[in-house]
Amino acid sequence: MVLIAGAIGTASAFRSTAQELSRTRHLTAASTTRLRDLDQRRHAVDARLHVAQRLVAASFSELHAATAARQVSQARLVAARGSLAKSYRSALVSLQDERARSNELLTLQFCVDGMTNALNRAGVGDVAGAQRTLRGLQVRCAVVGVSA
Repeated sequence: MVLIAGAIGTASAFRSTAQELSRTRHLTAASTTRLRDLDQRRHAVDARLHVAQRLVAASFSELHAATAARQVSQARLVAARGSLAKSYRSALVSLQDERARSNELLTLQFCVDGMTNALNRAGVGDVAGAQRTLRGLQVRCAVVGVSA
């Protein structure tokens, strides 16, 4: 009887070990599947990371190109502003010269008109009126180098 009881105990322990082995195999298979899924996810994340790194590198290249273009544009703007300032000064000098010449022309026209008037007076015999007209022109006409 002791032999039968020992055999029953051994059979029971064998069944228990077999069940534990089956559970261990099942858990191992589930863990292997889980590890395979995680490894596939890691590969997908690595691929997305690689794409993101290329996009970042391309963005930095674009930023570098845009920064260089901006620097060139700024240099051109500074040069254009300098040229514009020079042109403005030149235009201002020309405008001042034009005003001076315009004033001279107006004075010359006044002198010509006055002398024409004096000649007309002398032509009709009004010598005294012609002399008064010429005396009135002397100061203003002398400014532009005309003697009346």
